[in-house]
Amino acid sequence: MKKVLSIAVLFALAMMFSTSANAQNAEGDIVAGGGLGFGFDIEEIGLNLNGYYSITDEIRAGADILYYFVDGDGVSFWELNLLGNYLFINDEELRVYALAGIHRFNVSVDTGFGSFGGSQTGLMIGGGVEYDLGAVSLYGEPRISLVSAWGQLSLTAGVRYKF
Repeated sequence: MKKVLSIAVLFALAMMFSTSANAQNAEGDIVAGGGLGFGFDIEEIGLNLNGYYSITDEIRAGADILYYFVDGDGVSFWELNLLGNYLFINDEELRVYALAGIHRFNVSVDTGFGSFGGSQTGLMIGGGVEYDLGAVSLYGEPRISLVSAWGQLSLTAGVRYKF
């Protein structure tokens, strides 16, 4: 866990000292980033990686993956999300948006005698905020997955870099 946090901090510092500026979201922009997430039902922290392409100044499409660090050997929880964002506020320093998309949650357990698990697909809704720091933006997103067996509230936060 310390190694993952160290890598995330180094990534954030490298992005902060980069020379490109973020400014407001515009058609054709590509942003990518990473951070940490927390699933409130499984009560675990995870690593979040994400990327978005701006279709218009107000609409973005993208994907993210959230891999949870679960205590216990052979247990794996992760989710993959295909998301769309609608930006309500899109100015130089602040972006506020709604998000919605398709959510896929996967769990597997390796017992040593075999493995078992499952996955489900559902919908995800939520919101987010990005604050521009120059070379990178900080983001935070509360969201809820609407999957029948494994739906949960989660919170992700981290940094995004505009290419």
